[in-house]
Amino acid sequence: MKTLLVMPRFVEDNHNSYDMAVGILYISAALKQAGKQVHCLNLNHEEGPIEQVIAHHIDALDVDICATGGISAHAKTIQTILQAAKQSKPNIINIVGGGVVSADPLTAASLMTLDIGVIGEGEQAIVEIVQALEDGTPLQAVTGLVLKPTDAPPMRTPERPINREISTLPWPDFDGFQMARLLERQIPQSNYIHFAEDDPRAIPIIASRSCPLSCTFCYHPNGKVYRERDLDDFFQELDHLIETYKINIIMVLDELLAFKKSRLIEFCQRMKAYGLPWLCQLHVKVVDKTTLQVLKEAGCVYISLGIEHMSAPVLASMKKKITPEQLQRALALIYEAGIGIQGNFLIGDPAENLDTLAETFDFWAHHPEYCINFSALDILPGSELFQLGVQNGRITDPAAAYADPTIPINLSTLDDALFYPLRERILFYSQTLPYPATVEGFMMDEVPHPILGQGLTYQWRCPKCQGGNLYKNLYNSVWSIRLTCRHCRARSDVPMWHPPMNPHPQADLQLAAAERLDELFSLTKNPQAREAARQHYSQLIEQHCGPAMESWACIRAFHRFGALELQVGERSNAMFFLMHALRTNIWNPHCHAEFAKALEMEGSLGAALLYFKKAVQLSDDPPQSWPNRCRELEQAVKAQGADRDLATLYFNPFKQFHQRLERGELAEGETISVCG
Repeated sequence: MKTLLVMPRFVEDNHNSYDMAVGILYISAALKQAGKQVHCLNLNHEEGPIEQVIAHHIDALDVDICATGGISAHAKTIQTILQAAKQSKPNIINIVGGGVVSADPLTAASLMTLDIGVIGEGEQAIVEIVQALEDGTPLQAVTGLVLKPTDAPPMRTPERPINREISTLPWPDFDGFQMARLLERQIPQSNYIHFAEDDPRAIPIIASRSCPLSCTFCYHPNGKVYRERDLDDFFQELDHLIETYKINIIMVLDELLAFKKSRLIEFCQRMKAYGLPWLCQLHVKVVDKTTLQVLKEAGCVYISLGIEHMSAPVLASMKKKITPEQLQRALALIYEAGIGIQGNFLIGDPAENLDTLAETFDFWAHHPEYCINFSALDILPGSELFQLGVQNGRITDPAAAYADPTIPINLSTLDDALFYPLRERILFYSQTLPYPATVEGFMMDEVPHPILGQGLTYQWRCPKCQGGNLYKNLYNSVWSIRLTCRHCRARSDVPMWHPPMNPHPQADLQLAAAERLDELFSLTKNPQAREAARQHYSQLIEQHCGPAMESWACIRAFHRFGALELQVGERSNAMFFLMHALRTNIWNPHCHAEFAKALEMEGSLGAALLYFKKAVQLSDDPPQSWPNRCRELEQAVKAQGADRDLATLYFNPFKQFHQRLERGELAEGETISVCG
């Protein structure tokens, strides 16, 4: 029987880089080692709709089995693949594996167009499945499956024992899924670890499976039993990858590289001989000065930490088994050691409230040098949080949540009407307060990239060590890129040059007319001039400013209109337009200053201080009023003392809304907007 193995599409543009999913590569290797007929299809390297690509390959190859898989986040794409396979060949056998099935096998089978689902690790199971299909023997004899008969509800076969000898597995089939083509796409900005080379060639490899911890938000697709791979086997594969693909960066993608320091030190001693940069994920408790020195000498340039939060009650609720003090110590040690830090703060744990959010945000605000990201907490099927959401009624339709993990779910102590706008405000803060590097010059690359075309060479200076960096092969698809210093490994944000926007004469004329009236109002306070200016700005935005904001007139109109509304006390309107202007132009100090004024007006003094400071930092010649206002705000914040209310400092309108909500003072249907 012929099997078509399909890797889901992770990027829409087949010129973009992506993270190669190694699970299906192991499946391919196991089938090929068993002598089965396998055809590999990587949708990330194919143009056109998924349905057409699948149909073409099934027809051309005349396959009997379509096998795919992935994590729950890929559920929609996987279902598209399965439906396309059945439409192309109704009697084809669809097999699905990975976390999307293992998290809840019976639900997955009922929702997806599959015939066979593989629960847990699939290298042994897939070979037994294909053999059973070829021999015509019952699939019920194969352990670790969920089966979907045509005339009966889905059923599970007995559980498959955990494979503890992972060193005996064949190495992933990188060739089958065109790893060479992925390596050709990699550039310094496509992944935080790619910073180490202008022409990165980074490849994933694993030294262990699963994780010994049981964090409530995690789901371990490879089971809950932590198993370490024999290091001889690991380094033999690494030698093969270096020789075959000429890789210059190593991505050790274990959920946890080592739980014991002895294993970690042995790993580093062997890695040191390669002289290549590499990354890993570690637990906070193994971080100390001695271990970090060993890691650095071995070539480790990045450590990914499970940070998640800076509030003790939330960390306890997550079952992280760490404290904020341990996290703070680990971050400081890694930063001081000159190793890069990757981590996230997650918003929305069941113990989350205004105070815990403010506590974590306060740490983030005082430590921008770590460049930690804020993310919404995903409630993954199969996780303890998902089960809790079903039990307490927060997940009212488990099947819908399983089929579409992007459906927002609030498990926090906060009411939906408060939680979602507050989360958006925090995400906005984190996305619009850059930690800027100093750009000293840029030019066109001497040699265009063979796939991506003309790139840019940037010369910039690190804010931590003041070291100069020269990066090639950068592309201006975004306004800002977070890059890593090649000297001290600290991250910072580099503003990207963009070619001038296309002129828009009509919008430019409307903007000029609006600004003349705006200036007249500023001088005379004539309400008629103000209303006329508002009408011009409003018409310009309505007629010419789509989501892409394709002209400078549109970007400036949002900023000036927001500033005008602020002058006359229209705070809600001002917040809306100023936030939009700042989101599209985070390097404009005037956008930061005007937004700071709006925050001050709403009483969020701590947040206002952050944006006034950023306005001063980004301006070559800031107006004297900005640093003066910074000093005044600093005094106002300090005056509240050690017992200051962090939630009020950063999220005052949300605090007020919460208090009114608790007192039952809200009108029916009243909500708070993201703009406050």
